[in-house]
Amino acid sequence: MKPELEPFVEQLADVEQPWVWMPIDAPPDLWDDLASEARREGYKVLEIDRETEIASQEDLLKAFTPPSRNLNTLKDDLTGLPAEGDKGYAVLFRNPDTLCDNDPETFEDFLDIVEVVNEARVASGLGSFTLVTLDAEPIEE
Repeated sequence: MKPELEPFVEQLADVEQPWVWMPIDAPPDLWDDLASEARREGYKVLEIDRETEIASQEDLLKAFTPPSRNLNTLKDDLTGLPAEGDKGYAVLFRNPDTLCDNDPETFEDFLDIVEVVNEARVASGLGSFTLVTLDAEPIEE
């Protein structure tokens, strides 16, 4: 494993922490390497904005399969995902800025949903449900 990945993989392994915050200046290859390493570690990786930008609540709801009708059903749908991967799910959201700019309330609600889903899945023995997304801080040298 690349040394620069270690802190993020360690955070991913902390089932009590539903979020991993990547530095705002993380290069694309660091994201790709993290996705690959998470798979190797036993996580089912969902890259929710790999193909399309998430700019609204509607986009967020469509980012998961099957799409959810609203944020309440999103919480239920994510809690009810089948147990895939030995350790649970790693949800990569590489570019939350557009959603944060257009609909900050939905982004905050999504963070809350991830926390609730993670707690429920861990308590049920289904593994963690962790969101990996951008922080506002750059990589420290």
